[in-house]
Amino acid sequence: MTLEKNNTIADHFSHLDDPRVERHRRHTLVDIITITICAALCGADDWVAIERFGKAKEAWFQGFLEWVRLFFNDPKALKYQLVTDFH
Repeated sequence: MTLEKNNTIADHFSHLDDPRVERHRRHTLVDIITITICAALCGADDWVAIERFGKAKEAWFQGFLEWVRLFFNDPKALKYQLVTDFH
């Protein structure tokens, strides 16, 4: 097995189908996965911590993610984006 150089999280997960209802998608699935992985690697262990991490690193994420602005109405919003729209 040969590893390719310069693989990104987006490259790795871009083949995933997004099962959420299209009209409810505010953020790309790859962006949500990227923020979640980065947050977990930095110690986030629940949805509130992931949200806080995303807000704290918003300027950094804007450099390479499609999100123009990370906005969460409440601590459950990110989980809502990932879980409830999948039905």
